[in-house]
Amino acid sequence: MSRARIIDIYMAELKKPGSHIDLIKKDMETKGLPDDEVRAIIKYIEAQLKKDAKTKAENSKANKIFISGIIIFISGLILSFVNYRDVILNSHYSIIFYIPLILGIILIIKGIPKK
Repeated sequence: MSRARIIDIYMAELKKPGSHIDLIKKDMETKGLPDDEVRAIIKYIEAQLKKDAKTKAENSKANKIFISGIIIFISGLILSFVNYRDVILNSHYSIIFYIPLILGIILIIKGIPKK
């Protein structure tokens, strides 16, 4: 069996509850795989797990930024609408009400999760 196939099998095994890397290592050793092959596979699997965890954490942060951007953008829309309806002030400082719109758009673009 090829190394890629073994890695795929054990990556799927790790997704099951109650499974961890030590059990997989012992399973490979009991199946008679050479030690250098076991080390290489375990090293690759650990690197993949770290990469997956990092991506998940980055996407969680990106989702929070994205939601914050939507909230700020909607509040900017409300402020702009109220300003145009002359409910808040009758002044020349309407640029202040566009800042949340611009900031919201920037946060929405920055917060789009990466794959």
